[in-house]
Amino acid sequence: MDIATTETIETMETIEKKIYELLKENHIMGEVVDYKEQTKMIAVEIIWGDWKHSHLRMDWAVKEAFPNFRSVHSRVTEEDGSDCYSAIHYYHFY
Repeated sequence: MDIATTETIETMETIEKKIYELLKENHIMGEVVDYKEQTKMIAVEIIWGDWKHSHLRMDWAVKEAFPNFRSVHSRVTEEDGSDCYSAIHYYHFY
């Protein structure tokens, strides 16, 4: 699979489509819950994912797939004290 380049990323809809591909390829249960065209932010909720195999894996996959990736911050939405939890990851792009 080709890594996305800044020339191929024109809209947040294109980024959203690629995010869904990354979720599927990495066997991560999640979905895009919001995106903002003006601020170039997309929010992805990962549902009951392991901290390393889901959450960190997705952050790494986004950084690798998008050369225009700028930053990520996350907000835990549900936890039970185990290694698995739900969180929304906010990815920002240039």
